[in-house]
This record gives sequence, C-alpha cells and structure tokens, in this order.
Amino acid sequence: MTAERAGRPLAETVYVGDGTWDFRATQALGIPFLGTGTKQAALRQAGASFTLPHLHPEAFFPLLDRAWSD
Repeated sequence: MTAERAGRPLAETVYVGDGTWDFRATQALGIPFLGTGTKQAALRQAGASFTLPHLHPEAFFPLLDRAWSD
C-alpha cells in the first residue's frame, strides 16, 4: 500500500479519484475521498461529499482540509 511505502499511517491518507469505483474503494478502506474530473454528479450521487472539477491548488488544499476534518 502506498501509505506504508511512504512510511505514513493510513489515517493520514486521502484518495483522489474520478470514478465511483474509486469512491467505493475508499469507503471500504475508511479513508477520505476527493473526487475530481467530469463525473462529479455521479460521484456525488454515489455519496462523495468532496468534489471539484480540476485539481488547482487554490481549490484543492482547502477541500483537502475539509475532507480531513470531516
């Protein structure tokens, strides 16, 4: 797992993805999910709370903070 290779606990992990399968995987792992891309409506319908169209730093980092604190 990437968190282990980075020497970090899974609790500090946030997954960024663009598909509903990505979101479902994070739910199974119990880690926060940030959805991006053109499928935001499908991601939100699947239950994703945090989505954005593009990974621009000025939008991404505030959303990341919200995902970690949720």
